[in-house]
Amino acid sequence: MERNICKKPLPKQRKSSFSVRIDYTDSNRNIMIGICPSNLKNNQHYYSSQGSFAYYAHSTGFKFPSEGQSQNLQFSGGVTGTIIKVETDLINNEVSFYYNDERRHTSKLDASIVQSYDYFPFVDLLTDYDRVSFVSFKIEP
Repeated sequence: MERNICKKPLPKQRKSSFSVRIDYTDSNRNIMIGICPSNLKNNQHYYSSQGSFAYYAHSTGFKFPSEGQSQNLQFSGGVTGTIIKVETDLINNEVSFYYNDERRHTSKLDASIVQSYDYFPFVDLLTDYDRVSFVSFKIEP
């Protein structure tokens, strides 16, 4: 398992986004892309803990919200060539997930967690052979 958490946090009180292209995966599609608060960076299950949100490329695409309760997003899972964008609004406390530029889900972030901790983008590759590329990172003025 390869865990990739950005070294720098998302800017507070700003809107930002990052996009990841799935370069290779097999039929299992064990890739997670999302954000986690700084207090969870060293937690084994940071992607499914309080305050974290992740798109899971498996099957028809799942979103892992706080407290580990996943929600099936009912669209294609991540296949080679798919671009997943995570848009974070730390002004209005929201995170949105896009599948090939189409917004598929928006969740509210817990305001107390946003105020107390920094948020970090992450990509988690659950197998050694999955590959992704960062396509973009943007911060709105």
